[in-house]
Amino acid sequence: IHYKVITDDNAAIQLLRRQELDELRMSPEQWVRQATKPEIADHYQRITLYSPVDGYAGSFGWIGWNAQRPYFADKRVRRAMTMLLDRDTIGETIYRGLVRVVTGSMFPDSPSYDQSIEPWPYDPEAAYKLLDEAGWVDSDQDGIRDKDGVPFRYQWIFPSGSPEYEQLATVFKEEQDKAGIDVTLRPLEWATFLESVTKRSFDACS
Repeated sequence: IHYKVITDDNAAIQLLRRQELDELRMSPEQWVRQATKPEIADHYQRITLYSPVDGYAGSFGWIGWNAQRPYFADKRVRRAMTMLLDRDTIGETIYRGLVRVVTGSMFPDSPSYDQSIEPWPYDPEAAYKLLDEAGWVDSDQDGIRDKDGVPFRYQWIFPSGSPEYEQLATVFKEEQDKAGIDVTLRPLEWATFLESVTKRSFDACS
């Protein structure tokens, strides 16, 4: 048995169209735009990773805030960051409605998932108030919140090569700009990303 792994999404789709791939885990965009085309649909079986017992399988996405950093030490700030992220709209636009907002790492339809926990809502105004309460205000009127002389300026790392991560990060950056938070987006090659996460040498990561 010979395995050939294609790491480039565009190259993989081209090979799939020519029936030179046996299987491909598609991105949401590929699933919606490409999977129903005859050159693919006529030669492959389309399978959704879903079962009535376990719910949505595959993976879940998250953002990790490094609580050792001054920006994220206060839980009010971490909550505010969640409330600045419009997960419902991101799910519909970037992930094409193929995801669900969850409140934990268990599959949402499994017995281990606590259905009683409601996700924090998307609420920028409430987020601004939480940031103010935590002491992060724009004291020098330069457009960036600060506290004790430290500007709210941080770096967010995520694996490179993922269009969904890059789109999500761009959308989230726009919300943070409005909130007076300066975030630098830094996509990293997988091995470098893992090393940074393992060593806790990051401000925020996905």
